[in-house]
Amino acid sequence: MGQSWEARLKMLAALSSIAVLWTQAVIAPASAQTQQLIDQCANTGNAFSPAQRADACTALIESGKVFGRGLGWAYESRCAAYNDGKASDYAIADCTQAILREPTARGHSNRGNAYYVKGDNDKAIADYSEAIRLNPKDAAVFSHRGSAYLAKGQHDRAIADYSQAIQLDPKDATAFNNRGNAYYANGEHERAIADYNQVIQIDPKNARAYLNRGLANLYLGASAKAQADLNQASALDPNDAYVALWLDIANKRSKSASRLAKATTQSDLTKWPGPIIRFYLGKMTPADLLAAAEVSNPATKKAQICEVNFYSAELALTQRKKDRAIELFRLAAADCPKSFLEYGSAKAELKALHAIP
Repeated sequence: MGQSWEARLKMLAALSSIAVLWTQAVIAPASAQTQQLIDQCANTGNAFSPAQRADACTALIESGKVFGRGLGWAYESRCAAYNDGKASDYAIADCTQAILREPTARGHSNRGNAYYVKGDNDKAIADYSEAIRLNPKDAAVFSHRGSAYLAKGQHDRAIADYSQAIQLDPKDATAFNNRGNAYYANGEHERAIADYNQVIQIDPKNARAYLNRGLANLYLGASAKAQADLNQASALDPNDAYVALWLDIANKRSKSASRLAKATTQSDLTKWPGPIIRFYLGKMTPADLLAAAEVSNPATKKAQICEVNFYSAELALTQRKKDRAIELFRLAAADCPKSFLEYGSAKAELKALHAIP
């Protein structure tokens, strides 16, 4: 269950107009064509795709008309375009070129984003820290560094960074949500709920915030509140398979009838986490489910195996197979990415079962 980059995109949009003026100062007398490339590279008005932006930045870099800070800006901008196009290695190379010309907060932040996507959290943290040193007022970078700390399981540092982001931007729903997730991973469910409340106040149609608050309520023993939140999450996003899974888990705990089959009639169960739903519906064996999670990408495989273990443990628990559930929850707690809700949930389940190693 992954997390979003809205704050970074807003930051880049805000920088675009400034960047254009800055670049113009270090470009040979700009023709209309060159100005068009600048606008496209800068993504003025958020009008261009990552590929279109990268192409425009490449044309500027190769034109010989950009030099000094302008050349560094063009590399930074292409780095940002590559990040949005999920081409992390290219992004790292370009931001490195920009930083060699002139270290900027934007260059370090964007390179940190690329390292984060690759799972190299230590390098991401180093870049975010340098970006913060260069510009300590950028809430988004504190939030991003918090996510890197959360991925490392350093919850207290993550919480500190998210708190700083919130202080700088009190309306940043993403920072509140992520701090809630860090509290959740730490087993601090009441504090997590307080942050999810803030997300919902800022963004009342945020389905994921209702899901997150529902889980925190579930582990506080507030079953009715948990079901209400999960039902609201389902109403806001009826095609979210994770919401359907958790609503089924909550319903079984309260002895309510399962609605999983009906809730997922419009879902594509060939795509993850579809195999988990099919497993819950008795249409897939444990061996088949595990085979479905085996993919070539190591990060994706780790995430899917985590979810197989966790949701299989939840099903075993409803079937009163306590020992099997404990075994699987331990696997999830040991192997799940630390930023996943399944990680915090596995820890909460083991605590409830008095089975923490």
